[in-house]
Amino acid sequence: MIRAIVYDTDAPFVNSGAASTVDPHARLAGLSLVRRAVLTAWRAGAEEALIVASDHHAAEAWSRSEQGLPIAVNGITPDAVGARLGAEDLLLVQAAQVHAPVSCLEQLVLQARETGCGVRFTTAENATVPAALHSADVRRSGLVQALRSLPPTPPPREAGVPRRLDTAETLRGVDQDMYRGLTSISDGYIDRVFNRHISGWFTRRIINFPITPNQVTYFHFTLGLIAAWLFWQGAYWQCVLGAVLFQLSVALDCSDGEVARLKFQFSKFGSWLDVITDNIVTLAVFVAVAKSVYVRYGLQLGLTVGAMMVTGVLMCIAVIFTLAKLLERQQPGEASSLAVTNRLSSNDQGKLQKQETVVDKVINEATSRDFSVLVVACALTGRLDWFAWLAAVGSHVFWIVFGLIQWSMLRVRNAKSS
Repeated sequence: MIRAIVYDTDAPFVNSGAASTVDPHARLAGLSLVRRAVLTAWRAGAEEALIVASDHHAAEAWSRSEQGLPIAVNGITPDAVGARLGAEDLLLVQAAQVHAPVSCLEQLVLQARETGCGVRFTTAENATVPAALHSADVRRSGLVQALRSLPPTPPPREAGVPRRLDTAETLRGVDQDMYRGLTSISDGYIDRVFNRHISGWFTRRIINFPITPNQVTYFHFTLGLIAAWLFWQGAYWQCVLGAVLFQLSVALDCSDGEVARLKFQFSKFGSWLDVITDNIVTLAVFVAVAKSVYVRYGLQLGLTVGAMMVTGVLMCIAVIFTLAKLLERQQPGEASSLAVTNRLSSNDQGKLQKQETVVDKVINEATSRDFSVLVVACALTGRLDWFAWLAAVGSHVFWIVFGLIQWSMLRVRNAKSS
């Protein structure tokens, strides 16, 4: 069993100098330092967390406050640590004032299991945690002494460097770095150069409120439906406002994933909700935009273009998800970039990024919602009918070409494996 031991102070682990003055209740990207340490350990495989507090009352307070988490949490005092350990436990030891990426803790666990020996990574500032060690080591010499006897090891480059949060300035710096890293492997070009700036600004301002990723999804979904309604009205300024709201909806579509990754609030339901609402908005906007063709060219042509747009989107969805399922059967247990959403954790995204091929990158660009800028441009010029024609033809070209390429690649893989 992997058991996380989280101290609410880094005082026992400082080799030299003073202990951190940062309060363990201080927030880092929406979570208290203690809660972030517990959830990070959970993502690294811990099944239970023990929060070590200075006295009995503080331990009880932590036990009460850290509830509703996907991992069992109990507050204890330092002298009670030994009694709570199992004989075969692997201990993941942290201090709330030392921030370590999930990948860093995973590497600690992996090395401790492979070598059978404890291991600790050097931090950007001076501290002896995070570390992973075995219960037997603790029983022989005590937890703190066992940690200090471990030689410091530089973490692998891909694991990230743990940082000690010794001052309020350091805490702010780490907070800023976390927001800079909020990207998704499914981001398109417009996401990278524009939408992420909007979503990042929005996420920073809501992250400390009790707002869930699903609530953010419902919000940008509502904006998208209002945009479609404005397009349907057809007046120039209503279409321009609709285009602005649609672009804002697409930008905030990045925010639900950012909140999920920062607060460790991942769920399959959230991922599917994100995908379904995105496609409903796209269909609603396409149907509303098709009305501009009807206004300019008549009912028959308007219905034809509208039907082509809707069937094109539905075929794209069907082909992408069918091929994703086929790829999943070929590679069970391996996620496909065909099926990613912004709800993947940064750790999951990192693993997928290493597997991503040139074809995957093309797919991500083509299946992104970068077309929103074309909607804005056509609305400003008063020619939404141009976008309708582009979408009616382009969506069908995409699913046919994409489907043929991916199907041929799957056949080649089947031939090689048989």
